[in-house]
Amino acid sequence: MALTDLIQEVQDAAAREASGDPAAHMQLLDSLQRLQNAAWTPMEKMTRLRNQLYHNACVRLGQKYGILQSLSTSKEATAMELSQATKVDELLIIRLMRILTGIGFAEEISPSRYRANETTDVSIRRGYLADVKYT
Repeated sequence: MALTDLIQEVQDAAAREASGDPAAHMQLLDSLQRLQNAAWTPMEKMTRLRNQLYHNACVRLGQKYGILQSLSTSKEATAMELSQATKVDELLIIRLMRILTGIGFAEEISPSRYRANETTDVSIRRGYLADVKYT
């Protein structure tokens, strides 16, 4: 299927979801996934797969060191404030947050200043903490 056809499929599913169609959300997610798969090159797919390990590690470290918990509580914080709250080196926080903001676990609103989002809040819930714990 051509990319333009898949884009139209995404737009149609988004319009149905916006109009209140309860089945449209899953159709939208499926259409988005198919669009991504069609747009990515094989090298991009392999790179994404390889990077998944780093993403999981950063989420786990953000949880383990209390960075995500602290950000969720404060709603907004600088790397320095997170460092003071968690006793984690500021440079490590900046590096972890580079990945965490890139994968949607928080937002970087200015250099080294972060804002919690819904994913930040969900990621620190007790049941979800174990989802990325491998040891």
